[in-house]
Amino acid sequence: MTAKDFVIKAPAGKTEVTAALLTLDVHIRPNPVAVSYHPALTVFRVLATVIGLPYLALSATTPLLNAWYASSFEGRSPYRLFALSNFASLLALGSYPLLIEPHLTMSQQSALWSSGFLLFAVICGAIAWQGRRRVPSPSAGPAGNVAPYQVVPSAAPEVLWFLLAMGGGMMLTSVTSHMSENIAAIPLLWLPPLALYLLTFILAFQGAWLPARQLMLRPVLVALASMAYVLRDIRTQLPISVSVPLFLVGLFLTCFFLHGELYVRRPGTAGLTRFYLFAAAGSAAGTLLVGVIAPLVLRANYDLACTLVMIALLALAATWHDGWGMRMIWTAGAAGAIVVLSAQVRQYDDDTVALMRSFYGTLRVKESHLPPQSDTDRQLLNGTIEHGAEWFAPQFRGQPLTYYALNSGLGMAMRLCCGPNPKRVGVIGLGTGTVAVYGNPGDVIRFYEINPPVERLARHWFTFLNDSRAQTDVVLGDARVSLAAQAPQHFNVIVVDAFSGDAIPVHLLTREALALYRRHLQPDGIIAFHVSNQYVDLEPV
Repeated sequence: MTAKDFVIKAPAGKTEVTAALLTLDVHIRPNPVAVSYHPALTVFRVLATVIGLPYLALSATTPLLNAWYASSFEGRSPYRLFALSNFASLLALGSYPLLIEPHLTMSQQSALWSSGFLLFAVICGAIAWQGRRRVPSPSAGPAGNVAPYQVVPSAAPEVLWFLLAMGGGMMLTSVTSHMSENIAAIPLLWLPPLALYLLTFILAFQGAWLPARQLMLRPVLVALASMAYVLRDIRTQLPISVSVPLFLVGLFLTCFFLHGELYVRRPGTAGLTRFYLFAAAGSAAGTLLVGVIAPLVLRANYDLACTLVMIALLALAATWHDGWGMRMIWTAGAAGAIVVLSAQVRQYDDDTVALMRSFYGTLRVKESHLPPQSDTDRQLLNGTIEHGAEWFAPQFRGQPLTYYALNSGLGMAMRLCCGPNPKRVGVIGLGTGTVAVYGNPGDVIRFYEINPPVERLARHWFTFLNDSRAQTDVVLGDARVSLAAQAPQHFNVIVVDAFSGDAIPVHLLTREALALYRRHLQPDGIIAFHVSNQYVDLEPV
């Protein structure tokens, strides 16, 4: 790092912080309607407008403060500050849901955060003012030990920095997505993966990886193999007490490996800010690949399997100089991950007549002729969970099946709620539209569905909506947002049947949600919850 670099970067950091300060009192109420159609863009727009500049300032000043530290304390490694920064992030991550959110109002939280950011800006300004005349020695040596080996030519170390960080970002996002979509859509389930991800940065940048490297490579391989074994068959269902720890341990070991290899390839202080730039870009790229791009370009949720292939190839590159034994092991590991990915692609296509993917998950329509009396049997699946079925034999046409049969709780509620009088029914979650079977002339059945492709599949591949004798309509968007914006609907029955994979999104089960349902319900109305689940017991809730 030269004197010129130091003079240029200090004002840039102060400019970002000053611009961020000007946005602290800006209050924006984002319009949630567009979430159904472009949720990723909507989320990004909301975050960018609400916290964009403060977030940018905080992110940009991390390498800046590292550079200032390196220029002020020659001979000391500034990289441990990155471990300290992630430790503070981990403390904030744990303290918010446990201490801050339950005890402080949003206005108090906003005032506290703004005060803290103001203090941060003042301290940064004081450091910049103190160091305005200090020029670091051009002969300053490297910070800490430089990696004892190189995997790529020294002319392009940035490539491996980027790829190792990208692998960590992909692992975090794909494991979190897999757990939330296929195991349980419950609050704070994203917190343990993120906490472990931060912990791997803390340990790696404290130098904990290199001493344990030879010992840890085998557990990393076992973790990858275990996750691949579970993913090899998309119908595999493990108890939540097994599946969640398995994927969390796998995430920790693989990210510790990737971030440890990233740390041992760190440059001296002359390349510090460049190192952070490529590492941050890699992490962001990995997150965007899995969270935004994959739902747009992949027909089904192969994200975690693709990530395992990527991790195995990175491990092959990172251990290339460890001899032929490691090369053969990780070559076999990469080949095995590719086989698992191929098996997933094949299984998603088996008996499938329609396959769609969106921000909210993978939808499939499977067609078979089993049982024989069904003539043709079609099923709608979200991930691996069935969300409705229809038999097309003439004697079964329009008959409710699966969870919606005549003798089910829903069937009794729909048949007995109103006697001969017309009924108004609100259904949260469309599925195949089976509830429409219970409609009679004069009835009104309104479906609330957050995922637009579900309506297209229900109308094209199933007959329940089109053949219903009731007046039916579909309101696209988050059900709570839609209901909150509507006048009381005076429903006789409200059916809560919204599922993400195999779990009801919990924001539809809260006290506030229940109060909203009651506002739209007749005094003697019925709220019917669908509680069957492979992972959690929803009946007590």
